[in-house]
Amino acid sequence: MGVPRHKELKIVQGKRMILSSDLVKSPDKLVYSGKIRLKGHGMKKTSSYWVIFIVVLGCVGFFSAVGIMAAAQEDPGAKLVGEWVVAGKHGTGDGEAVFKADMTYTLKETHPDGTGVTHEGEYKLDASGKPCAIDLCVGKFSNAGSEWVTTFGILRFLSDDEAEIHFDPSGKRPASFDGTDTKNIHKMTRKK
Repeated sequence: MGVPRHKELKIVQGKRMILSSDLVKSPDKLVYSGKIRLKGHGMKKTSSYWVIFIVVLGCVGFFSAVGIMAAAQEDPGAKLVGEWVVAGKHGTGDGEAVFKADMTYTLKETHPDGTGVTHEGEYKLDASGKPCAIDLCVGKFSNAGSEWVTTFGILRFLSDDEAEIHFDPSGKRPASFDGTDTKNIHKMTRKK
C-alpha cells in the first residue's frame, strides 16, 4: 500500500490509527519518519488522557451543578415561591399568602375588627443588599400612583419553611430586623 496523501483514520486489528502523509503501513508495523512504531503503541497513553479528560469534565459538571443548587437554595425569590400561613396578629387568627414565580402575590388577613382583607399585586425582591429588600405593591408597579400602595419591607428566612417580612407603616423601608414592632411583621410558615 502506498503513502496516504492526507490524514485518514484507519482501523487496524481493532485499534484506531491516524495515518498521515509521512506514515507508511506495512502488515505488522507502521513506519513513521524512519522510526518503527508497533501497531497500537501510544494508544494506551492517549486513552489515559481521554479518561483523565472525561473524569475532569465530569467533576467540573458535578461541582457546577452543586454550585447552581446552592445558589438556588440561597435565592430568596426561589425560596419565597409557594403557599404560606401568615401568623395572626391582634388575636385574629392566621392569614394566607401565596407568592408566585411570575412575581405576583395574594395576601389574605383578618383585621382586628374582624374584616377580612385580600391584597393582590406584584412583588419585587432585591437580594443584592443586606437585608434582602421586598416591595409588595397592591396592583401593578407600572400603574400611576403605585408608590402610594406599595409596602417597602425587608425579608429574611429563619429556615426553608419560616420567613418574616418586616415593614414600616410610615412608608420607609426598615434598615434592620431589630426594633420592629410585632404588628409590623408578617411571620410566615410554609403550608404543607
